[in-house]
Amino acid sequence: MKKVFSFFLSFIFIITAFAQQQRALLVGIDQYKPPPGYSAINTDGRTDYPNLSGCKNDAAAIYSIITSRFGFRPGNIDTLFDHSATRDGILNAMKKLLGESNAGDMAFIYYAGHGSEVKNSLSFELDKKDQTIVPADTWKEGVKDIRDKELSKIFNGFLDKKVKLTVIFDCCHSGSLSRGPNIITDKARYMPMADWDSKDASKPLIPEKREGNDFLIFSAAQSDERAAEQTDDNGMRHGAFTLALIQSLNQQSVDASALTIFTSARAILKSNGKSQEPVIGGSTIRQQETLFGIKKGKLSDFSLVAVSGIIKNKVQLQAGFALGLAKENELAMFNEKQDTVFKLRIDTILGVTKSLATVIKGDIKEIKPGYQFRVVNWVSSGRPLIKLFIPVSGLPDAADVFKYSAIANELKKSPLVKWVPFIGRGESAPYTSVFWINNKCFIKNGKGLPVELKNITTQNILKLCSKDSTLYMELPVSKENAIACYKMLSQNKSLQLVDSINTSAYTLFGRLGVHGLPAYGFRKTQVAVSDSLESMPVETDCFEIPALSEKDNRNIADSLFGMALKLSKLRGWLNLSGPDINQKNFSYRLEIYNEDKRQPITDGHYRIGDKLSLKLVANEDYPKSMGAPKYVYVFAVDQSGSMQLYFPGDDGNVENKFPRFEINSIIKEVTIISYTVPAPSGTDNFFLLASDEPIPDASAALNQEGVYSGITSRGLPGRDNPLSGLLDMGNAGSRGLPKKLPATWSIQKFTFRCTY
Repeated sequence: MKKVFSFFLSFIFIITAFAQQQRALLVGIDQYKPPPGYSAINTDGRTDYPNLSGCKNDAAAIYSIITSRFGFRPGNIDTLFDHSATRDGILNAMKKLLGESNAGDMAFIYYAGHGSEVKNSLSFELDKKDQTIVPADTWKEGVKDIRDKELSKIFNGFLDKKVKLTVIFDCCHSGSLSRGPNIITDKARYMPMADWDSKDASKPLIPEKREGNDFLIFSAAQSDERAAEQTDDNGMRHGAFTLALIQSLNQQSVDASALTIFTSARAILKSNGKSQEPVIGGSTIRQQETLFGIKKGKLSDFSLVAVSGIIKNKVQLQAGFALGLAKENELAMFNEKQDTVFKLRIDTILGVTKSLATVIKGDIKEIKPGYQFRVVNWVSSGRPLIKLFIPVSGLPDAADVFKYSAIANELKKSPLVKWVPFIGRGESAPYTSVFWINNKCFIKNGKGLPVELKNITTQNILKLCSKDSTLYMELPVSKENAIACYKMLSQNKSLQLVDSINTSAYTLFGRLGVHGLPAYGFRKTQVAVSDSLESMPVETDCFEIPALSEKDNRNIADSLFGMALKLSKLRGWLNLSGPDINQKNFSYRLEIYNEDKRQPITDGHYRIGDKLSLKLVANEDYPKSMGAPKYVYVFAVDQSGSMQLYFPGDDGNVENKFPRFEINSIIKEVTIISYTVPAPSGTDNFFLLASDEPIPDASAALNQEGVYSGITSRGLPGRDNPLSGLLDMGNAGSRGLPKKLPATWSIQKFTFRCTY
């Protein structure tokens, strides 16, 4: 044991020595109401102080990830939760972090809580408002929000000291609503603005616009959007952006660029059904560095899970859902010869940062608190791939549906409005939207709140439209249609039918078909026209039916079932995390090369008409970390849901094993395909899958048709996807396949946005 313990101490010393320059402040505020026995005494105009639910979970999850993967020492992390996160507490903790940081250090500030605004009559900005974060003691008399100008001064202090600062805010700043059929009642991280004037004429430097590469900021939403909360697949509450960020961090290498992590998180956020648009700020150079500015290659690319104690013959671990752990994950601790000394199997996940495990190799009496283990296998989460909402209909008679389709046809022909047939297919955002949630019809103008429409007639809708306004209208779902779809979709474990629209990614909806008849499909629960540039389709094809007979309902349910399965596969690929132990065992990456500019694309963006090459390139640390040879598969998923295999070709598993040799030299670069980017715009996700075992019939596995035909795809038609069954895509046991897989494969995802 002495050699093992000596190795463990030396390993901790190396990590500690490096991590002494990394410090963090994590703030999570769920409790905004006064503590029991106290009353709100703030006279600044706020009358309600709504609590949140996921902010502490967010901060705890981020704590788990930065300590287990990014080398932050617990002793260098300050946390402020709930009522300890007062105005003075937050400002003093930031100043403490600044005071302890020296030139060349790395600092990280994370905030999850309410955002707001205050009036600033002396502001140089046109709207005469300052954005704010809201401290937990805002209910007290005289306690002001912390304004963006105050934060900028503090952030600039770090930059003046040559400290590399990373900031992540998961909060709202104005809470405006988007245009389109949205009626989301879930919690948003926005508190109404207080009634006071900051009267601050100062004009501090904007940190993200300063020269140099010492500042990076992620914000959960645009200044005119809500930052939503969301329940994850484990029943835990989070901020929607932080939840996506957690998934992205568990997918990506610690050496991934900040931009890669951000674009991946944005794609996952959209796949979770959210319309908010996160923001990245910082110089181009800084965005190309790692998330915290740590030099590439300094950290190992697997999670280190610490032991916190022994409880009734079980090992308690300081890791849980935040690191993507699941029951039956196995973890090991090694000696200096990389022999396995201890091995654990997780029995129970207790929460975001806690789990219990059984010792399956070694003596539990010799395992001490602080020992660190790493994951050595891959386990399916066993959860459905996508959540769908089927409206509860109060229209038992098919004639009712056709009555509303007749109204829609009249509105479509009306010269008083401009008809918008689709959402997110290149159309502009409709000014007026008419849509249904369960048994109720709503109308929404501009960015205002939806209003229930009880007397649904052509004239009443036109009265509520502005002159010459654009109009989008959906149709209700009949009771028989809803029942048929529910019966069909509930049979598959990849799909989860939820009771609340707020927890769904997609909802069943109706609209006019091409022949003016009712047509049904799935659309994103939260709709934004900008989502036409994102990874998940805004809507699927809608299937038009001539009548709502029992046979018609069965047929449409069958068609929608096929669309739902394609959506689930697409979301499964976007959210799939491989075994972290293998991310560095395969030292190749994908690279999109701009042939006209003769340089690789590093900003995650290309344009229609660009001449590109997709290449497989050896990493900079080649050849020392090349690892064992693996079979390589390169495929892409575009915004229509189409999947196309680019490599290998039709000849199957021939010459796709890397490293490859040519005259005794390892090939460092291979061009997969060269092409000119076609229309339409959208987000393309490229995947690099490396496996010890070849995939039989890879062409059938990695080609798939999209979910709608209204927009041309950049993918090719394909067949069913047996690889999604092989890896089980988070849906363990639904097809009788094994839940666990050896950690002998890895997957890398690269996201690029294509615009005109």
